[in-house]
Amino acid sequence: YAPNSTMSYALARPNLRYFESGIALHHARLVALACMNNLGFDTGFGDSPNIVQPAFFELLAPAAWYYRDPRLYWVIRNKLPQACGLRIFQNSLAFDLTVEPVRPDEWTGLIQIPIYDAPLAKGDARKVPVYAKKSVVDPTLFNKLVFRENWDTDGQYMLLDGAGVWAGPPGPHGHKQNDIHTIANLTAHGRMWLVDHSYEHRDAADHSGVLFLREGKGGYRKRTLARLAAFAQDGRWGITKTTFANTERAVFWRKGKYFLVVDRCVAPTAGEYLARCSWRALGEPSLVGDDLLLEQKGRFLRISSDGGSSLDLETANLTNDHWKRFYPFAKPVVKVFQQDKRGDLRAGDSLGFINLLLPHADREQGTRVRLEAKGKTTAVVRDGREVVVAGLGPLPGTGSACGVFLLDRATAFFGDCTEAGDGALTVAAPADFLIDLRAG
Repeated sequence: YAPNSTMSYALARPNLRYFESGIALHHARLVALACMNNLGFDTGFGDSPNIVQPAFFELLAPAAWYYRDPRLYWVIRNKLPQACGLRIFQNSLAFDLTVEPVRPDEWTGLIQIPIYDAPLAKGDARKVPVYAKKSVVDPTLFNKLVFRENWDTDGQYMLLDGAGVWAGPPGPHGHKQNDIHTIANLTAHGRMWLVDHSYEHRDAADHSGVLFLREGKGGYRKRTLARLAAFAQDGRWGITKTTFANTERAVFWRKGKYFLVVDRCVAPTAGEYLARCSWRALGEPSLVGDDLLLEQKGRFLRISSDGGSSLDLETANLTNDHWKRFYPFAKPVVKVFQQDKRGDLRAGDSLGFINLLLPHADREQGTRVRLEAKGKTTAVVRDGREVVVAGLGPLPGTGSACGVFLLDRATAFFGDCTEAGDGALTVAAPADFLIDLRAG
């Protein structure tokens, strides 16, 4: 439950099985991937209100020392804020200065962190150690999806959560946050733009996700997890389709440029429905038409919506004093950009949202990329001469049996599909096709 405490205990006994088995290294790498953004701050999923975590240093340092791992050393020295090392003198952690740090470039791109089988339920204590093989519960489940362009402070980082409230094996043992299928963090150009970082606000409506209500009622069972339906990437694109309860979310990451996020809410039964798509963002806000523009000391994020929603902008204060002490770029006040759609739906009908998240370093750059909604869940993105058509569901006009698609001059992607290209590609079970059109 607390890897840093486990490491301290293992070294103090001494009993190094936790290290010798490789579990300590596995935990340390997971923290580096999912718990730290490109600024070195805590990504804030779950019950964490902090942005600077000395516990990260106390966890990574013993693992880096024991394994002499040059990648963990690089993360410690180059990504963690200086405040993370303040308690080293209290805990007398070993640190091998002879190891040459190596930037973990292989921990970049689009990364799926799976859910591993848990041998014991939460709170199930035993007097003797219990060992289990490292096995993935289900390849379609995911603990987190990490979108990391590189390790530069200005690089893009986004985290999509797949496991929130969850109890009992198999799987993670969860916490009390209803944050499944929400985006916990987004950083770019040296700023944090989307944040979670709340302990007191735990409802599904308090995260960057989609809430789907029938006649005012909604929610989900505690044993429901998000699933990964499509996953593909190349040098230009990272693409995912995930599902949760009665919602689907596709993320089209144009690496280094923007994130196109398309959501669909499908009615399980007939009734009056409300769908709300929320973005918890930082910065000085301006509502321009259907877009929200945020500024943080010369850096910008534009959230372009599809134009079919009732829009609202609320605020929520971040109460942890970390924000005033360690984050000088924005006031500790979250701007909650809410998009509402209503409809009397029959079973199988849907409501959809299309949003373009565009981080940019100057105002002129922010006017270059434009979003056009071409239906509930189909979008056209224009970036100069580059034109992209992407969305959820079959490619319009083709009837192809795919769940997500993307087309531009260089790439054709058909995901979660059994047939594409008017029968040119067929498979027995849903699969992903990522085609380089330039290579023929």
